[in-house]
Amino acid sequence: MGRKGMLKAGLSTLLAATIIFTTAPAAGVSSVAQADEKSRRASEEVASLENGYYLTVYSTETDFYEKAALRIAQEIRKNPAAKIGLSTGRTTKGVHAALAGMYQESPFDCSGVTVFGIDEITNMSRDCRASCYYILLHEVVEPLGIPLENFRMPDPMAKDLEEQCRLFEESVMSDGGP
Repeated sequence: MGRKGMLKAGLSTLLAATIIFTTAPAAGVSSVAQADEKSRRASEEVASLENGYYLTVYSTETDFYEKAALRIAQEIRKNPAAKIGLSTGRTTKGVHAALAGMYQESPFDCSGVTVFGIDEITNMSRDCRASCYYILLHEVVEPLGIPLENFRMPDPMAKDLEEQCRLFEESVMSDGGP
Protein backbone atom coordinates (compact mmCIF):
# COMPACT_ATOMS: atom_id res chain seq x y z
CA MET A 1 0.00 0.00 0.00
CA GLY A 2 1.48 3.36 -0.97
CA ARG A 3 1.80 6.38 1.29
CA LYS A 4 -0.46 8.49 -0.90
CA GLY A 5 -4.07 8.00 -1.79
CA MET A 6 -7.16 6.82 0.00
CA LEU A 7 -6.99 4.57 3.04
CA LYS A 8 -9.98 2.21 3.12
CA ALA A 9 -9.57 0.28 6.34
CA GLY A 10 -11.84 -2.45 7.54
CA LEU A 11 -14.29 -1.71 4.76
CA SER A 12 -15.50 -5.29 4.49
CA THR A 13 -16.51 -5.38 8.15
CA LEU A 14 -18.13 -1.96 8.09
CA LEU A 15 -20.08 -2.27 4.87
CA ALA A 16 -23.23 -3.34 6.70
CA ALA A 17 -22.95 -0.43 9.12
CA THR A 18 -22.39 2.02 6.31
CA ILE A 19 -25.30 0.86 4.19
CA ILE A 20 -27.09 1.04 7.38
CA PHE A 21 -27.95 0.50 9.76
CA THR A 22 -30.37 -2.29 10.01
CA THR A 23 -31.21 -5.65 8.56
CA ALA A 24 -34.91 -4.91 8.82
CA PRO A 25 -37.04 -2.54 6.78
CA ALA A 26 -37.51 1.01 8.00
CA ALA A 27 -39.13 1.59 11.40
CA GLY A 28 -42.79 0.67 11.55
CA VAL A 29 -42.51 -1.66 8.58
CA SER A 30 -42.85 -5.37 9.29
CA SER A 31 -42.42 -6.93 5.86
CA VAL A 32 -41.02 -6.26 2.42
CA ALA A 33 -44.56 -6.09 1.00
CA GLN A 34 -45.55 -3.56 3.66
CA ALA A 35 -42.30 -1.68 3.04
CA ASP A 36 -43.06 -1.57 -0.68
CA GLU A 37 -46.57 -0.23 -0.06
CA LYS A 38 -45.45 2.41 2.45
CA SER A 39 -42.58 3.39 0.18
CA ARG A 40 -44.81 3.87 -2.86
CA ARG A 41 -46.95 6.23 -0.84
CA ALA A 42 -43.89 8.18 0.27
CA SER A 43 -42.29 8.32 -3.20
CA GLU A 44 -39.61 5.90 -2.09
CA GLU A 45 -38.46 2.70 -3.68
CA VAL A 46 -37.42 -0.26 -1.48
CA ALA A 47 -35.55 -3.30 -2.77
CA SER A 48 -34.51 -6.37 -0.85
CA LEU A 49 -30.88 -7.27 -1.49
CA GLU A 50 -29.55 -10.83 -1.56
CA ASN A 51 -27.62 -10.35 1.69
CA GLY A 52 -30.77 -9.55 3.69
CA TYR A 53 -30.36 -5.79 3.64
CA TYR A 54 -32.78 -3.32 2.15
CA LEU A 55 -31.96 -0.57 -0.28
CA THR A 56 -34.19 2.48 -0.25
CA VAL A 57 -34.18 5.03 -3.06
CA TYR A 58 -35.63 8.47 -2.27
CA SER A 59 -37.11 10.91 -4.72
CA THR A 60 -35.13 13.95 -3.56
CA GLU A 61 -31.68 14.56 -2.16
CA THR A 62 -33.10 16.38 0.87
CA ASP A 63 -35.45 13.50 1.60
CA PHE A 64 -32.51 11.12 1.44
CA TYR A 65 -30.46 13.23 3.87
CA GLU A 66 -33.30 13.50 6.37
CA LYS A 67 -34.37 9.85 6.18
CA ALA A 68 -30.79 8.53 6.39
CA ALA A 69 -30.11 10.78 9.39
CA LEU A 70 -33.37 9.65 10.99
CA ARG A 71 -32.36 6.00 10.58
CA ILE A 72 -29.01 6.70 12.26
CA ALA A 73 -30.73 8.59 15.10
CA GLN A 74 -33.27 5.77 15.55
CA GLU A 75 -30.46 3.22 15.74
CA ILE A 76 -28.66 5.29 18.39
CA ARG A 77 -31.86 5.73 20.41
CA LYS A 78 -32.55 2.00 20.17
CA ASN A 79 -28.96 1.02 20.97
CA PRO A 80 -27.06 3.65 22.97
CA ALA A 81 -23.86 1.60 22.47
CA ALA A 82 -24.27 1.52 18.68
CA LYS A 83 -21.27 1.14 16.40
CA ILE A 84 -21.69 3.32 13.34
CA GLY A 85 -19.43 3.41 10.31
CA LEU A 86 -19.39 6.74 8.51
CA SER A 87 -17.66 8.11 5.47
CA THR A 88 -17.15 11.65 4.25
CA GLY A 89 -17.79 13.48 1.02
CA ARG A 90 -20.47 15.44 -0.78
CA THR A 91 -23.08 12.69 -0.41
CA THR A 92 -22.69 12.25 3.32
CA LYS A 93 -22.26 15.93 4.26
CA GLY A 94 -26.03 16.45 4.02
CA VAL A 95 -26.68 13.36 6.15
CA HIS A 96 -24.23 14.58 8.80
CA ALA A 97 -25.86 18.02 8.83
CA ALA A 98 -29.37 16.56 9.13
CA LEU A 99 -28.24 14.27 11.97
CA ALA A 100 -26.60 17.15 13.85
CA GLY A 101 -29.77 19.22 13.33
CA MET A 102 -31.96 16.43 14.74
CA TYR A 103 -29.68 16.14 17.74
CA GLN A 104 -29.74 19.90 18.32
CA GLU A 105 -33.56 19.99 18.15
CA SER A 106 -34.10 16.93 20.34
CA PRO A 107 -30.89 15.63 21.98
CA PHE A 108 -30.42 11.91 22.55
CA ASP A 109 -27.70 10.07 24.45
CA CYS A 110 -24.61 9.48 22.31
CA SER A 111 -22.15 8.92 25.16
CA GLY A 112 -21.86 5.19 24.38
CA VAL A 113 -21.87 5.45 20.58
CA THR A 114 -18.69 4.49 18.72
CA VAL A 115 -18.07 6.11 15.34
CA PHE A 116 -15.75 4.41 12.86
CA GLY A 117 -14.49 6.63 10.07
CA ILE A 118 -14.08 4.30 7.11
CA ASP A 119 -12.12 6.50 4.72
CA GLU A 120 -9.10 8.74 5.03
CA ILE A 121 -6.46 10.29 2.85
CA THR A 122 -3.01 8.98 3.65
CA ASN A 123 -0.13 11.28 4.50
CA MET A 124 -2.47 14.05 5.63
CA SER A 125 -2.56 15.41 9.16
CA ARG A 126 -5.78 15.00 11.11
CA ASP A 127 -5.61 18.76 11.74
CA CYS A 128 -6.04 19.47 8.03
CA ARG A 129 -9.58 20.68 7.27
CA ALA A 130 -9.66 18.36 4.22
CA SER A 131 -8.90 15.22 6.24
CA CYS A 132 -11.77 12.81 6.75
CA TYR A 133 -10.96 12.74 10.48
CA TYR A 134 -11.38 16.51 10.75
CA ILE A 135 -14.61 16.44 8.77
CA LEU A 136 -16.24 13.68 10.87
CA LEU A 137 -14.99 15.27 14.08
CA HIS A 138 -16.64 18.60 13.23
CA GLU A 139 -19.74 17.33 11.39
CA VAL A 140 -20.74 14.40 13.65
CA VAL A 141 -18.58 13.59 16.68
CA GLU A 142 -18.51 17.01 18.36
CA PRO A 143 -22.06 18.09 17.40
CA LEU A 144 -23.50 14.86 18.86
CA GLY A 145 -21.31 14.95 21.97
CA ILE A 146 -19.70 11.60 21.17
CA PRO A 147 -16.67 11.10 23.43
CA LEU A 148 -13.42 11.47 21.50
CA GLU A 149 -12.24 8.06 22.76
CA ASN A 150 -15.23 6.57 20.89
CA PHE A 151 -14.10 8.01 17.55
CA ARG A 152 -11.96 5.48 15.71
CA MET A 153 -9.99 5.92 12.53
CA PRO A 154 -6.65 4.64 11.31
CA ASP A 155 -3.76 7.09 11.63
CA PRO A 156 -3.09 8.36 8.09
CA MET A 157 0.43 9.45 9.08
CA ALA A 158 1.48 6.03 10.43
CA LYS A 159 4.61 4.44 9.01
CA ASP A 160 2.85 1.07 8.71
CA LEU A 161 -0.57 1.62 7.15
CA GLU A 162 -1.23 -2.12 6.86
CA GLU A 163 -0.83 -2.39 10.64
CA GLN A 164 -3.19 0.55 11.11
CA CYS A 165 -5.79 -1.22 8.98
CA ARG A 166 -5.37 -4.43 10.99
CA LEU A 167 -5.75 -2.57 14.30
CA PHE A 168 -8.77 -0.72 12.96
CA GLU A 169 -10.43 -3.95 11.85
CA GLU A 170 -9.76 -5.46 15.29
CA SER A 171 -11.41 -2.43 16.87
CA VAL A 172 -14.45 -2.83 14.64
CA MET A 173 -14.74 -6.52 15.46
CA SER A 174 -14.29 -6.09 19.22
CA ASP A 175 -17.37 -6.76 21.32
CA GLY A 176 -19.04 -8.81 18.61
CA GLY A 177 -18.35 -6.76 15.49
CA PRO A 178 -20.52 -4.17 13.79
